[in-house]
Amino acid sequence: RISPVDKADLLPFLGEVKNIAQAIHPKPLKVLIGGGSHHGYDILQKDYLKAVGLSSMVTLLGRIPDAELPEFYSAADVFLSLSDNIQECLGIAAIEALASGIPQVVPDWSGYRDTVDEGVTGFRIPTYWTKCDDDICALSPVVPNMWAWSHYNLAQSVAIDLRVLRERLVTLAIDDAKRLDMGKASVARARALYGWDVIMNRYK
Repeated sequence: RISPVDKADLLPFLGEVKNIAQAIHPKPLKVLIGGGSHHGYDILQKDYLKAVGLSSMVTLLGRIPDAELPEFYSAADVFLSLSDNIQECLGIAAIEALASGIPQVVPDWSGYRDTVDEGVTGFRIPTYWTKCDDDICALSPVVPNMWAWSHYNLAQSVAIDLRVLRERLVTLAIDDAKRLDMGKASVARARALYGWDVIMNRYK
């Protein structure tokens, strides 16, 4: 889901795309964004991309059918997930990227810490939360549609360090050997942690 209410608000990242492109020039940069939009949020993103001149560099794919996901993972150089909501407790997409052998760049947040091995399979970006749940709870009796309002406020109270994010993405874009090493380490980690034999033995 691409959403300022739950999962991921991508506008802060999109503001960094030009800086990343300039830093890796003359290598080209192409950003593909997959995920269902929340209440017209994709329209806001398209308007933003057009306003800042990024429409040719960033493509919004919408929700990708499950059967097509392996093609997108295998075509990618880097996987980026910027979930900024405290509800993200695992992140299946990051595990899929791990198994596909591409470096993962994710917030240093919740379940991602169990999935992404910092500096080995990818990078975890410093992420901060301003504790505000007491205030949200106090207002809950007077706010209609409390679910959307509370999730939005919780998501907006999380900040991902965009400077570190930019640096890590530039590193992966220009260092082919590092991407390859991280990809190999990713496949090994995916098999060790999430292979069918491992998972089924845990269930047993």
